[in-house]
Amino acid sequence: MEALDLLRESPPEDLVKRRSLIEALEKVPSTTPVAREARDTCAKSYRLIVEGKELTRNLKTELERTGEAPKNALADLAAAEEKIKQSEPAMNACQKAAIDLVTARY
Repeated sequence: MEALDLLRESPPEDLVKRRSLIEALEKVPSTTPVAREARDTCAKSYRLIVEGKELTRNLKTELERTGEAPKNALADLAAAEEKIKQSEPAMNACQKAAIDLVTARY
């Protein structure tokens, strides 16, 4: 839970820090199936968000740098939107898994 709490409390715009915290979460040993589910589900949901935001940020940076959209801009934007769309149900699953983990302790 500590690794997940650090990730949840990190600034959403600091994608580098969030990526680092996701990697740290993935390395946390799990001793039960409930803990493993929470770790893996939450890492996946946050990774989707970060990857979607990174794609969007990279496109914006390239557009500002060159003044024109890269050749693959539409495909990259669609991929970013798809990752962010997938993150919504994944985040719901993360929240459920985290609740299950907390309640399993009691």
